[in-house]
Amino acid sequence: MTQKETSPHPKAALNPAQARAAQASRNPLLIVAGAGTGKTLTLTHRLIHLIESGVAPDSICGLTFTNKAAREMMDRVARYLPDRIPTSAQPALSTFHSFGARLLRAESHLIPRSARFVIFDADDALSLLKKTVKSFNLASKKISPALIAHAISAIKNNTARVEDLASLTHGDTELITALYDAYEAALARNNALDFDDLIEKLYSLRLGHVGDA
Repeated sequence: MTQKETSPHPKAALNPAQARAAQASRNPLLIVAGAGTGKTLTLTHRLIHLIESGVAPDSICGLTFTNKAAREMMDRVARYLPDRIPTSAQPALSTFHSFGARLLRAESHLIPRSARFVIFDADDALSLLKKTVKSFNLASKKISPALIAHAISAIKNNTARVEDLASLTHGDTELITALYDAYEAALARNNALDFDDLIEKLYSLRLGHVGDA
């Protein structure tokens, strides 16, 4: 898709490819579009099209990668349909991570955490990891906490398995597993999740894999 204009107006013109995407049937769709091709504008038009077609606004879930895009979609939809969406029936528009946090708070007993869990950013998570792995004497093995943090993130994002990371610990897969488990236990003691957990834990809940930390 290529974008003809980037007007913020909720009814800004779509090109033919964008219009086909916005007005497609309610069947599952896969639309591939690169950066700067008008994805947010097209999604906004699709939301408007669905609501105008009779879909209940509060049955719509729209997920994006940035808070800016989520706010932009909500603002445009609200401006175009000011009388069609009551406050109690707003579409769920947010980032993937915000949506994950929302659902995990609702199902926090399954993680297990309390619903008031805190979310550690990268610096907080690394600080916790450094404290947690002191007893493992990583310095003697020439393994930095930052490297372990990268490995744990790769496991949580399903971009690597423990076996794939064995070279980090000179083939010691049990050490990788122990480090991972110790870090997870530390997060649980702090009633915390790291940023990767907002996707990983939600996915694990769907598969029924989350249990006691």
